Amino acid sequence: MAERIGVVLSDVDGTQIIHGQRFPSAEVQAAARGLRASSVPLLEVTSRSHALMRKLVEPLDLQDNLSTLDGGATVAHPDSG
Repeated sequence: MAERIGVVLSDVDGTQIIHGQRFPSAEVQAAARGLRASSVPLLEVTSRSHALMRKLVEPLDLQDNLSTLDGGATVAHPDSG
């Protein structure tokens, strides 16, 4: 029996946004769409601030899947902050 991937967690800096880029590449955006089409959540994990990350990963349409740690715990709804 083949195993199904249930969720993908990924760091952002150096993984999805390479030094010098402002946003995820077209390839990263296509991969995120493919995961979403397969009902596999992509959860971003980073130490950047939540407000900055909302702008950076906007092209990925992550909905509620963003976890940030910016010097302390931040618990926020992605739309309302």
